[in-house]
Amino acid sequence: MNIRQHSILATFSLALSAAAAADIQVNRYSFQTLFPQPQQSDLLSAVIETRFPRTVATIGDAINYMLARSGYRLIHTDPANAAMTLELPAVHRSIGPLPVRTAIGLVAGPDWRLLEDSETRTIWFERIADGGAGSLPANPSPVQSAATAIASDWLLDPSNTLSANLASWAAQAGWRLQWDAQHDYEIEFPVTYTGSFRHAVEAALEHYRTAPVPLTGRFYNQNTVLLITPASSTR
Repeated sequence: MNIRQHSILATFSLALSAAAAADIQVNRYSFQTLFPQPQQSDLLSAVIETRFPRTVATIGDAINYMLARSGYRLIHTDPANAAMTLELPAVHRSIGPLPVRTAIGLVAGPDWRLLEDSETRTIWFERIADGGAGSLPANPSPVQSAATAIASDWLLDPSNTLSANLASWAAQAGWRLQWDAQHDYEIEFPVTYTGSFRHAVEAALEHYRTAPVPLTGRFYNQNTVLLITPASSTR
């Protein structure tokens, strides 16, 4: 190996170490980012399997039973109050394995949209017909912990820009990317993150924290949109 090859490898190695300082190298080309388990960040993504006891008689009882160890609580609002008093169907007396969020939506039924606030750890329901079939609130509040909980490998591909990579990740996770930043970044070398969609996005953006235009991501759970803006943006 000549001096020039040594120089190239040394430069590449230094760049890789600086960009992935918070990561663990698991093999020659892949890194694993240190993050908590997805269900520890997104409490309603925890997978449950339960058979309701006889004391659980109504839909509201079942939802409260599933929330009992989640840290969340149900807020009763009109007109959902009436639905919560309905008898729990026999077919729903055994649930799972499903994420808590999915199981609650299943028990509530297709006419109700589950809304949540991760700051106050509360959930409530809105009748879908009240906002138009399948429509969402006009100004959904960002729910930072509501990204997908499915763990996977996420590759930053040097043949695409950062925005193109995040758009591909979002599509893979069933989300949609909204890039509201005028600046984009080229990817200098491949890096693979292991974890949930949200964790991979946060880790990728962290590498640009000291860039000329640092970026931030906001996860809108209700319409599954990832919004990327300059970190200084107040939007």
